[in-house]
Amino acid sequence: MTTRRRAPRQSFTAVLGGGSVFEKNKIRISELETRIAGLDDSIRQNESLAQALLAQGERSAGRLKDYFGTVLKVSSDQFAELLGDRPLPSVAGWGEPGWQSWDVSNSRDESFIRAGDLVEQRS
Repeated sequence: MTTRRRAPRQSFTAVLGGGSVFEKNKIRISELETRIAGLDDSIRQNESLAQALLAQGERSAGRLKDYFGTVLKVSSDQFAELLGDRPLPSVAGWGEPGWQSWDVSNSRDESFIRAGDLVEQRS
């Protein structure tokens, strides 16, 4: 029968390099709590920035209608004026009442190609 020899007992202190397990954990917990507090601050700063950017975007969106409404109205008026003297087949959608009185004998070749999707409503 052989006897086993036990290795000499080492204390936790010696294994962990001088500190007890509980002391090491307390230090680690403290480090983690500090890191969590820093991350919480970062979250609050980012939330504040996001709210400021949202408010700025909402203010800008409110001003868009005033600015672009005028620009688009002028553009629409210019476009209508430009097309005003064009013959019906060049500018009218297929649902226009003007087609009822249109006379094919008065039509002529156009200098541009009509893109139907620009005036048609498809269902």
